[in-house]
Amino acid sequence: MIKGIIHNNRPLISLVVGWKLGVQDLIALVDTGFTGELKISPEKALELGLQTTHTERVTLAERKQGS
Repeated sequence: MIKGIIHNNRPLISLVVGWKLGVQDLIALVDTGFTGELKISPEKALELGLQTTHTERVTLAERKQGS
């Protein structure tokens, strides 16, 4: 079961993303049109040591400090 919260009328969940170089806890906005692909920023991909397979312009939900 996935548990989350509603903050400012936005459904958020906590998830762990990891690959070769590390693991990070992230807060993600639930997208009801999820296509099975995880979109992360180039900086996060670099931090985790992920190999880029393709790029496209997307709008990311970002956690603000203190939220």
